[in-house]
Amino acid sequence: MPRSVQYNPWSRLSLLLIAVTLALPLTGCLSSFPKIASVMGRHSTLYDGKSELAYGTQFPVTSAPEAIQRGDLAVASGDLDKALFEYIRALDLDEGNPVALAKIGQIHYVRGNQPLAEVAFRWSLQKDPRNPYTLAALGTLLLKKRDYPAARQTLEQAVQIEPRLGIAHNALGVIADLENDYRRAQGHYQQALIGTPGSASILNNLGYSRYLSGDLKGAIAAFRESLL
Repeated sequence: MPRSVQYNPWSRLSLLLIAVTLALPLTGCLSSFPKIASVMGRHSTLYDGKSELAYGTQFPVTSAPEAIQRGDLAVASGDLDKALFEYIRALDLDEGNPVALAKIGQIHYVRGNQPLAEVAFRWSLQKDPRNPYTLAALGTLLLKKRDYPAARQTLEQAVQIEPRLGIAHNALGVIADLENDYRRAQGHYQQALIGTPGSASILNNLGYSRYLSGDLKGAIAAFRESLL
């Protein structure tokens, strides 16, 4: 799939959400969550927001892109429950739409609902297995779960497809630091800074890695740069 049409869950729109093992059986995961929004149809198990009554009077949509666009507008206005509602409606119109699934996963990830986020990311990757941004999102979630081998494998797939993907390199750096491989960690942070120049969080990670490796001068330089 050409990069220009791949969904990037870490795009500017998704950063509004942030401003802040491997194959799970999807049927089993989804069945463990009660249906609370039947107005959304057969994919309502991916919803964890307001009662369906809040959206019972919404105008119908005629296509998945229209539903996704409405979801994006809801994200921009800060209404994540409505965004979920619209993205799930997109799935009812286009079964397994990878863009809608990745956006659903991102909302659940930001909210701390890791099980639903993981289901959505994995389902999205079944439909679009070489999307580096969704791979990076899943890898970051696996890192948060402390499933380091699966996280590394997923993140390495992401950077093989998109070598300058900052979020993936940053997460790989964290894993390398946890393994006391500071040279490899700092290499990943430097790659992350190429893709995300001036990132305070990446510079802080680089500084801490240098501190752990005994490079106090380099650590101070990174920490100072993160404050600029």
